[in-house]
Amino acid sequence: MIRPALLGLLALLLAPAPAAAEPPRRIVSFNLCSDQLVLLLARRERIASVSYLAADPAMSALAEQAQGLHLNHRQAEEILALDPDLVLTSTFTDRTTTALLARLGRRVVALPPVASLAETRAQILEVADLLGEPARGRAVVAQLDAALAAVPPPAAPRARAVLFQANGWTEGPATLAGDVLRHAGLDNLAASYGIDAYGRLPLETVLLAAPDLVVSGTMPDGAPSLAQATLDHPALRAALPDRRRVRVPEALWTCGLPQTTDAVALLARARDRLQ
Repeated sequence: MIRPALLGLLALLLAPAPAAAEPPRRIVSFNLCSDQLVLLLARRERIASVSYLAADPAMSALAEQAQGLHLNHRQAEEILALDPDLVLTSTFTDRTTTALLARLGRRVVALPPVASLAETRAQILEVADLLGEPARGRAVVAQLDAALAAVPPPAAPRARAVLFQANGWTEGPATLAGDVLRHAGLDNLAASYGIDAYGRLPLETVLLAAPDLVVSGTMPDGAPSLAQATLDHPALRAALPDRRRVRVPEALWTCGLPQTTDAVALLARARDRLQ
């Protein structure tokens, strides 16, 4: 006679395995960084919409892939009309819209901004799993790692660089741009002034510190502003020749992507031109 406990064990062993969760089929993103992760990792037929920023080549490294997709303007009513089964956004995007969508029963995932390439790897894998595309996630991470491995190491002594943006804003090592500098073999001037994440350095401080490279983002389209004029100040131009000033397209490092390694390679080439 089979004991009850053994019968229970046999039932567990012979029971069909639970079905794997269905991947989302109507994905909507309304943040630039989540947009690009969706474009990288999701099957195109499952993308219901990305934000209009995804199609802007000045901001998005994947603007071409966004062509032909529905573009939203981050309004709750238009997102609801798309009937999504997964909504991706950022913890910094309009929280009122995010809260409303969640309250109305939509599955909403808000991704935190990444502050390093290591966090970029982890987020790519996380989003790939969320979208039901773990193999794609691993392939994208492998692409990122191969691009980093191809960047030549710096010569000694290491060059010193400053991230210098409009109004003198700078970034320290605890930011994505700061981590890009580190991977490019550059020391970050902001750290010498106790700036770990975000802060400001007056133009006079930058001139007196005489960094080997001044790194800025690309100028946005439109009329020039006094804030941006700092980057083109005559004193800066006189002190630092063109080969010691480099601009990185904003699309490469606003979000953590495999394309962020292009910013690393660009800065490594600028570093090597100093030799």
